[in-house]
Amino acid sequence: DTPLDKPEQFLFELSNIPSFGDRVFCFTFQAQFQENIATIRQRLNNFKNVCKLLLGEDEEKGKKETEEKDKSEKTGSDNEEADKEEADKEETAAEDGKTEEKVTDKEEKVVDKEGGSDSGEEKEKEEDTNAETMEASGDVQTVLGLVLAFGNYMNGGNRTRGQADGFQLEILAKLKDVKGKLSPKDGKTSLLHYLVIYYINNFDKEAGTEHAKLPIPEPNDINQATLVKFDDIGKDLRKLKRDLDGCEKKVAQVVDGSEDKYIQPFKDNMQKFVKKAQKEHREQEDNLESCQMRFQQVVIFFGVKPRPGDTEVTPPYFFSLWTAFCRDFKDIWKKEQNKHAKKKVETAKKKVQEMKEEKKSQVASTQRKARPGGLKEKLMTKSKSIDVPLKENTKSSKE
Repeated sequence: DTPLDKPEQFLFELSNIPSFGDRVFCFTFQAQFQENIATIRQRLNNFKNVCKLLLGEDEEKGKKETEEKDKSEKTGSDNEEADKEEADKEETAAEDGKTEEKVTDKEEKVVDKEGGSDSGEEKEKEEDTNAETMEASGDVQTVLGLVLAFGNYMNGGNRTRGQADGFQLEILAKLKDVKGKLSPKDGKTSLLHYLVIYYINNFDKEAGTEHAKLPIPEPNDINQATLVKFDDIGKDLRKLKRDLDGCEKKVAQVVDGSEDKYIQPFKDNMQKFVKKAQKEHREQEDNLESCQMRFQQVVIFFGVKPRPGDTEVTPPYFFSLWTAFCRDFKDIWKKEQNKHAKKKVETAKKKVQEMKEEKKSQVASTQRKARPGGLKEKLMTKSKSIDVPLKENTKSSKE
């Protein structure tokens, strides 16, 4: 009969909630699902962006993707509005029997919108399957073209190697090992260093400014792309799907086995979560398929062959060919950008100084001379006539 303290009273009230263990499982899975799906989304989006940079896409395709994203966001907002309207209409279903027909009509409209967006995505996938029509992005293509041109020039005396139409990506990591002649200014300059300098001086219009852009993928993005394994991501998605189905079943069990006063707000919150989670899971499954297709396009475009013993080219192997090159290229690129920025500051200071000197010269030239017979000349003659007797008086006083 002794009263319980607040902690014990709280635990006692929790123990009286029906299906308490299932409810806790649903809440914990909700938090874990958001974290897991976010990590998968980040890895796949980074992988897709790196492939886009290596392959390149037209501006029209980029606009199409942005439009499709807007459509998907609109459909998501329509789904949320439909869910709210469904909840409101279910409460008043006893008063008006026609609400169910309206809800079904709205659901059909939402399904039609989603179907339209899916068909648009399928069309884009069919267009992207032609890897031959894809072209490397302008910056990457320029850098690789310079590598080919320099290699052909250096091998100009060799008929077989001096007229190559392409090269293997394994060469990129060896460019820093090709040294030039000893120079008193900067020591031994590697071919990679010369490549960066030549690109900045001839192709980078924004050199030395804040708008200067690295022409190759970021080394950090390349490192993250090397860690992508499609099989592992597929396993993670399948596990999330199984757990999501189990969570949906437990939500139904809790709702069916609980009294009315214990149903809300658990029912509405978890049903919204399940619908949103299912949609996000489908999006990442489609994202995984598109990443696999883009990677195959990249492999075909660059002509990379699998390593001995492997049946196909894997992302860790392909992007490892770019890791050292991108890291060294960026280090040299940063140093050269700083040099160009200092040069621009010095030239700006010189221009300012020259402008000041020009203004001084213009002011001196614009000063008017005394006109003959003018007021200035009369005053000057008077001052001279006054100064002369003063000087004579001073001389006589000294004598």
